[in-house]
Amino acid sequence: MAASLANRLVEAWWRQLVSFLHRLRGYVVIYDRHYLFESAMALGGRRAAHTLDRLEFWLFSRAYPKPGLVIFLDVPPQVAYARKGELSIRRLWKRRAALLETGRQLPHFVPVDADRPLEQVLADVRKHLSSFDAARSRQIGPRDRVEERR
Repeated sequence: MAASLANRLVEAWWRQLVSFLHRLRGYVVIYDRHYLFESAMALGGRRAAHTLDRLEFWLFSRAYPKPGLVIFLDVPPQVAYARKGELSIRRLWKRRAALLETGRQLPHFVPVDADRPLEQVLADVRKHLSSFDAARSRQIGPRDRVEERR
């Protein structure tokens, strides 16, 4: 178990280094999942979580760089279960609660209702990206603006 934690930490810091190098070149880095949220889901609201799971979450929540913007595609657990069927609805509720609780600690956490037609979800995501980019551009200048690429 300790070796698994060490492996996750090394992998997370490696990815952070790669992300940093891409950002230095002017790219925007998008994560499908961020380690902070992965560790929060590992806890999943369990009070009796393993000590190493609690240590992992503590490390990622305090010593690992936070994402600049998090867009959380939120669906009710029943919808997630119907779409994928991988976890029980009860477990999905706990994971969702852990993600939302972790997200509330971040300044730029945006839940988007993903239980709608794709076009509406994409429109919301684009709106939040544009708003974040505009605010960031006012702080750092137009050189580092996000450009949508298709």
